[in-house]
Amino acid sequence: MERLLRSRGGRAVLGLATLWSPIFIVWLVVWFLRAHLLGLVSGSVEMDPEEALGALPVVAVMFVLTLATLVVLALTTLVYIAHILKNPALSERGKVAWSLANTVLGPFAMPLYWYLHVWRRRGD
Repeated sequence: MERLLRSRGGRAVLGLATLWSPIFIVWLVVWFLRAHLLGLVSGSVEMDPEEALGALPVVAVMFVLTLATLVVLALTTLVYIAHILKNPALSERGKVAWSLANTVLGPFAMPLYWYLHVWRRRGD
């Protein structure tokens, strides 16, 4: 992992992976709100079979994107926890604070940590 983060390209790839989760979460919420407001998602339990078959491709794409997001989020969380624990620029309190922020606010705290402690490394 350390070798990957030494190169600017490796850090950029990690940054893109880091940004995927919050962008997907915001997009998903907006999509559901928009779908609900436009009446695409109804509150009824019953659905016409033809309507259900028409919705199947959308549901399949949403399932794959959500699964991919969970995998990316799990991997980036592990990378950041390892980086936080090995980061000599952080005090013990800083390590605890960033670890908690990463665990509780993960997708929204990780981009900030990435920018401050991975992208803007001293010595570049």
